Amino acid sequence: MKRYAAVLVIAALILGGVASPAHAAKGTFSYTVGFHEPSLVNPQNYMCHKLAETPPARLLTNRTDARALIFDESDCHTFVSALEPGETGSPVMTGRSVAFL
Repeated sequence: MKRYAAVLVIAALILGGVASPAHAAKGTFSYTVGFHEPSLVNPQNYMCHKLAETPPARLLTNRTDARALIFDESDCHTFVSALEPGETGSPVMTGRSVAFL
């Protein structure tokens, strides 16, 4: 099921995502890169959000109302895992980009 969702979002990203309505996930997606703790506030759905290149982002926390798909590449390729609303990734989970459904 998670892989199917990832395939759908990748297809939407490849097609430009313009056919999707412009909705944003409500809330904050936070993560850590080195000693910095950036966050995405009300991130756009069906769009690839780059988190970090090197080192990859870690301590990923989804405090939005949408499912967050985590990817190992900065262009939303190589699906890693999905974080449901309110979920925090494991301490070893890393990602370089995220898309919200």
